[in-house]
Amino acid sequence: MIGSSFRERVLPLASLLAISILLAIAAPEFLSQDNLLDVLRRGSAVAIAAVGMTLVIVMGEIDLSVGSVVALSGVVGALVAKAGAPVELAIAAGIGCGALAGALNGLLVTRLGISSFIVTLGTLSALRGLTLELTSGVAVGGLGESYPRIASDVAGPLSVPLLLCVAVAVLAAVLMRRTAFGRHVQAIGSNRVAAELCGIRVDRTRVVVFTMAGALAGLAGMIVSAIVISGSPTAAEGLELDVIAAVVIGGASLQGGVGTIGGSLIGAALMQVLANGSSLVGIDDFIQKIVTGGVIVAAAAFDVYRRRWRLTSNQ
Repeated sequence: MIGSSFRERVLPLASLLAISILLAIAAPEFLSQDNLLDVLRRGSAVAIAAVGMTLVIVMGEIDLSVGSVVALSGVVGALVAKAGAPVELAIAAGIGCGALAGALNGLLVTRLGISSFIVTLGTLSALRGLTLELTSGVAVGGLGESYPRIASDVAGPLSVPLLLCVAVAVLAAVLMRRTAFGRHVQAIGSNRVAAELCGIRVDRTRVVVFTMAGALAGLAGMIVSAIVISGSPTAAEGLELDVIAAVVIGGASLQGGVGTIGGSLIGAALMQVLANGSSLVGIDDFIQKIVTGGVIVAAAAFDVYRRRWRLTSNQ
């Protein structure tokens, strides 16, 4: 079910608060205004991608290509901007590129009958290769003065990425909780065969969800490229693990049928705080990757334990 128990909602938030307090003690600069704004700005990109991943995972699928889609979309948007097009057109191109990549994933999964794990593992490599080919392995710069506005501050702690993140999260939460489409996504993740017997157009819904996830990854890619003011072909490498970790930390089940947008946002915030704090206290990147992998395994193990406990308690 989409809802989760009180304990499952509070645990990720309590972990986020505890880690933030520890980082504030270990690295006082963690609480500086500039650092917190950077955490919110960069974390918004991760959170937006995590919203799309939530839909995919609740549906019982997985998308390993999200990092490559983020990079490709950022490069496409940067190339459009460098050609002299308005920044609005560059944003549309980046989001459209992500949507096309997501639709490709969905069509390959539904038409060929291959698992989403295998399909998106392949597109992870193929799309990254395409990104490198488009740029010859060199970041796309010279994007003009208006391009960085995509990631600019608005007022106080508010920034364009944060506002976009809030808007995306609210719309996705309403979609999942208040519409037939959201109920169909949940039903497919819980039992695909039963969903088909109930008349749900399963394959069409799966393609739409992958397309939506791709579009959100495209938006995240535009934010990432605006933050660094370039389209980098190596951007977002390994981001798929951070995004998946954010979703499972937030209470989603990798077996499908369970997950919340709010939980994924908390998970994304936790992952970004961990990454930022690790850099501040001098923890190497490879240690961060070990932690990320451990978090995914631990969250998946907890989900298995939770399901077994519920089955036992219902007997």
